[in-house]
Amino acid sequence: LAAVPRIHGGVEVADLRLRLLDTKPDYLFPAGRLVFDGSRGEFRDFVGRPAKGEGRIEVSGFVAAETATQLAYDVQVRAENLPYIYEDIFNAPDIDAEIALRSTPTGGLLKGSARLSRALAEPELIDLTAPSLPPPPAAVQNPFLEHMELDVFVDVRDLRVNNELADLRLEGGVTAYGTFYKPRF
Repeated sequence: LAAVPRIHGGVEVADLRLRLLDTKPDYLFPAGRLVFDGSRGEFRDFVGRPAKGEGRIEVSGFVAAETATQLAYDVQVRAENLPYIYEDIFNAPDIDAEIALRSTPTGGLLKGSARLSRALAEPELIDLTAPSLPPPPAAVQNPFLEHMELDVFVDVRDLRVNNELADLRLEGGVTAYGTFYKPRF
């Protein structure tokens, strides 16, 4: 058996800028630390905000080496009044969320809830000028996500959907469960 790595010390983060896929705004973490004491590292003072607008996002929890090749983790993300914009299609100016990413004996679990308030979706349903797209390439599955279980509830308050066919206002909730590659709703 290989020995569990022992790490003492920490990693300081200053002026970290995080961007998720094609979304806006970026999220700024002016300071934060990952402090190690043996085989476990804890997130401390890891508080951020959007580059534009109001809101707050905080990361807490730990990562730990259980064996030389296996990590245990329990990372929580809490967001308050956080904006999220995806291209010109979706704008959610106010998201509150409590999400946890935890290791399990079979892989991982993404669990929590999110509330979207006053969001606007403007999906374009028909685009006669768009060129036809080639079929997407075969997806290469990420080993980390392959066994990731989902248990996330999304509460939607006052979602406006506006496109060339309809102008709707929606409210409701949905739970995503199953696995990352085979989600169910």
